Amino acid sequence: MNMRSIPVGTINENENIRIYKHLHTEPEPVHVHEFLEIAYVYKGCGWQTVNENTFFVKHGDLLILNMEDRHSFRPENGYIGITNCLIKPQFFGETLIDYFNFSDILYLTAFRKFSDLEQLQPLVQFSKKRFFEIENILDAAEKEFNEKQRGYLDIVRNYIEILLTKIFRELQKTDEHIYQESTEKIAPEILTYLEQNYNQKISLKELAQRSFYNPAYFSTIFKECFGKTLTQFINELRINEAIRLLKETNIPVEEIASKVGYHDCKNFYTTFKKMTNQTPSTYRSNINKV
Repeated sequence: MNMRSIPVGTINENENIRIYKHLHTEPEPVHVHEFLEIAYVYKGCGWQTVNENTFFVKHGDLLILNMEDRHSFRPENGYIGITNCLIKPQFFGETLIDYFNFSDILYLTAFRKFSDLEQLQPLVQFSKKRFFEIENILDAAEKEFNEKQRGYLDIVRNYIEILLTKIFRELQKTDEHIYQESTEKIAPEILTYLEQNYNQKISLKELAQRSFYNPAYFSTIFKECFGKTLTQFINELRINEAIRLLKETNIPVEEIASKVGYHDCKNFYTTFKKMTNQTPSTYRSNINKV
């Protein structure tokens, strides 16, 4: 197995952290880091291997990787977009200079309330509104890091501490068997199909046939595996894409609704507000104020 070491030099010695987005279109070979890494999938899906475990990851999933973890990934359907947060332990304080995993961070005062976590699983899957909270935190941290205004590292550190708190909260309540069940019962091809066609009309019957299940059983195991109904899952994909379009384009809200699969604007507004606590117009207005 070919293994390469990613050099520490990818992080500025004066910053001890680096945050950036990268769209991968080719498989990445097995490698190790000399820093901690938080990897958030902001687009697409693929396979991530960490040491001896392989996970199917999709938009909204996050991985925490310790120093010297052997890991690699390969995109599914041509691409996977990842927000990388590379962190040297001393970013949190010089006392951590000789430590090398996320468990060590639990001994910091800010995270001692999570010290009862026995083992930190690498894969973290967020549900409902948490999906958007994590993405917004990372986007804000990346923006602050790139602009490098006076005091930016202090602000970035605060964002990362908030992010880690939410990660540790999720790990406390995550059933470590959920992912195993999902990969055994719901084929990865189904998730890829949903990622590609969320803006089209997708029927439960159609997906059940693709999985060789009857509709009632497919509906039951889908909710067991992902903690949400098929409709909720599709709505999350649609609203997340709507958020991206609101952030990155000037497309009218009504046109965005149609693009992401809502032909009834009232339904779009209701679903968007339910998942984000804001109307689409208010969300865009708040983004433009930042």
